[in-house]
Amino acid sequence: MATLGERIGTILKRAREHFIVIEEADSDEAGRGFTVTPATVDHVEQRVALGTPYHANDFRSVRRRLFPFDRGVVVLDGRRATTVESIARVRREVIERPIDEGELDTLVFKALWEFLNRYRSWAAKKMDIADLDLTLAAIEVINVSLDGHRLLNPIGFRGGVLAVGFRGTFVPRTLAEAFNRFHGWVGELTVAERGSLLASTLLKGSGGYLLDVGEQRTTVFIRRDEDLAFLREFDWGAASVITAVAEHFMSSPLVARELLTAVAHGRTSERFARAVDRVLRLKATQLLEYIDGLSGKRKLTSIKVSGSKPAHDAAVDRSAGDRLVHFRASVPRFQTLLSHAPISCISADQVCSARGFTVVGNAPPSRCRSPLWRGEGPPRPAPPWRSEASTTFSAETFAAVMYPYARREYGILNQLLRRRARWLIAQP
Repeated sequence: MATLGERIGTILKRAREHFIVIEEADSDEAGRGFTVTPATVDHVEQRVALGTPYHANDFRSVRRRLFPFDRGVVVLDGRRATTVESIARVRREVIERPIDEGELDTLVFKALWEFLNRYRSWAAKKMDIADLDLTLAAIEVINVSLDGHRLLNPIGFRGGVLAVGFRGTFVPRTLAEAFNRFHGWVGELTVAERGSLLASTLLKGSGGYLLDVGEQRTTVFIRRDEDLAFLREFDWGAASVITAVAEHFMSSPLVARELLTAVAHGRTSERFARAVDRVLRLKATQLLEYIDGLSGKRKLTSIKVSGSKPAHDAAVDRSAGDRLVHFRASVPRFQTLLSHAPISCISADQVCSARGFTVVGNAPPSRCRSPLWRGEGPPRPAPPWRSEASTTFSAETFAAVMYPYARREYGILNQLLRRRARWLIAQP
C-alpha cells in the first residue's frame, strides 16, 4: 500500500509534468543540430511554461538536469522519421460473444501487425533505407470502434469488426539506438516527424492538407478521414522568396530580408512597397498553384493585396478540406500577403486555441504571446535554427508539448499494446 507521501507525489506529478522538447533543424541549414526547450505543463491551471531554448549539436549535447523529466518529445526531420495515423481493422471469429481482455489483447496485436505490414515498406522507401534498417520509435492507440461505433474500452461489447486507429513513428534503427542516451532521465519518450505534430492537431474533419514550409523545401501532409501521413515534398522554401527579392533588387539576401522587414513595418514609400509586392506575388502564385494541384482545383491563384480581409473569412473551397500553411522560417511581408488568399497560415494562436492552454514564460502570463528569451540584459538574437522571431514562441514547440496528451482516454488499450509490442519498439 502506497504511503501518504507517495500518494501526494503521484497527485502532484499528474497535476504538473516537466517536459523536454528536442527539435531537429532543417537538414539544409547551416545551424544544423537540435533546439532543446524545457517546459512545464500545469494541468490544473491549463498552462504551459516554456523555458529558455538552447542549441545542441547532437543528442549527446542535450543537457541532463538533476531531476528526471516526466516526458520527452523528439521532433525529427522527415528524412529521419515517418509518422503515420491510420486505422487497421480485424474481424472477430465469434460475433455474439462479448469481448474479454484476453481476446482484446489478441485483436489489438493483430491490428498492429496489419498497420506495420501496410506502412513499413512505404516508410523505408520514403526515407531511402532498407526495410531491415527500420524500426518503430513510438506506437499508440488513438481511436477504437466496433462495427462503426466509437468506444473507449471494447471489453464487454459484441460485434464483428474491431477498428483500431494507430499513430506510429518509424525511424532508422541506428537512430533509435541513440535514444538510449535518455534512459533514466526521461520518463516517457515520444518521437514524431516534423510537421505531423501540427497536422495532427489542426487537420480535423473529413480531410485536408498541411504544407510545412522550411528554408529550402516544403513538406505536404494529407488527412483523409481517419488517416494522416506524409504526401510529398518539393523544392520551394522561404529562402527562395528572399532570393527572388535579392535578385530583383540586385542585393544580398541579408539586405533583401531587411528590405522586406522595412516594407512590413511601413518604413518605405508606397511605390517601393508595390514593387516588392509584385515580386512576392509571383512567389506566392508558385506556392498557390502547387496547392491547387494537390486537389485538382484551380481556384487559389488570384491574390489581391488591397483590403484587410483576414484569412479565416476568405471564401475557401472546402470540398478539398482545409489547406493550412506553416512557415518554420518566417518571411516578413510575404505571410501578410498570403493572408488575402483563401488558405490559412498557421499561427501559435491557432494551436493554443485548439488545445485550450495558455503559454507563459518567466514573466506574467499572456495568451499565446510568450517571448522565447527571458534572461537578464538585452534579448539575444534569434538563432538560425528557430522558426519564429525572438518575440514569439514556436507553434510546433507548443504542439510538441501537447502531443502526448492527444489521446489519453485510451490508456487501457495502450497498456495492452505496450505489453505486446515492447520488443518491436525502440525505448530509452
